[in-house]
This record gives sequence, structure tokens and C-alpha cells, in this order.
Amino acid sequence: MALLDQVISARQRRREPAARLAAEIESLTADTRLLRARLDSVSLQSDQVRRNSTRLEAELRDRDEQLRTLRRELQRLKEIDLEAAPTERDQTLPARRFAVESSGESRQCRILTEG
Repeated sequence: MALLDQVISARQRRREPAARLAAEIESLTADTRLLRARLDSVSLQSDQVRRNSTRLEAELRDRDEQLRTLRRELQRLKEIDLEAAPTERDQTLPARRFAVESSGESRQCRILTEG
């Protein structure tokens, strides 16, 4: 009888580690599933952020190019203005003197001389 008890006891001792290992495997499998789901979610978010970043960088390049174009155009207009002879400018924009008269709340502006 004692021998039989020892055999049964030995079997139980061998089964306990196997049961613990099976439970640990189940737990790790569940954790792995959760981590994969999180990874998929993070991957989707990362892809979306990458797309937004790429779009914003493209918009920034476009705006920079627009600014460069506008600055060149402004510089060209300034050069044209500086190249114009003073007499030419005087002829295109006649000199005028204005007088402002005010009485109370009303103000009037009238041209004194043109020339």
C-alpha cells in the first residue's frame, strides 16, 4: 500500500509542473494576442501620422516656393521702380497739394494745386 501511495504521489508531483506550465502558456498566449492587437492599432496610427506628416511637408514646400516666387516678383517690381527716371515718375504721377479743412465733425479735402 505504501508503494502504491508513493507511485500516486510521484505522478501528482509530475502533473503539477505540467499544469502550471499549461496555465502559463495560456496566459502568455492571451497576452500575445492583446499585444498583437495593440501593435496593429499603433501601426495604423503610425501610418496615419506618417501620411499627415508627408502631406504637411508637401504643403510647406509649396508655400516656400510661393514665398520665393512672390519675393522675386517684389524684387523685380522694386528694380523697375528704381530704374524709372525721376522725370518719368513725375509725369506719370502729377504733383498735388492737398488741404484739409475741418469744422466740427466733418472734414473736407480739396486739391490746392496740380502741376
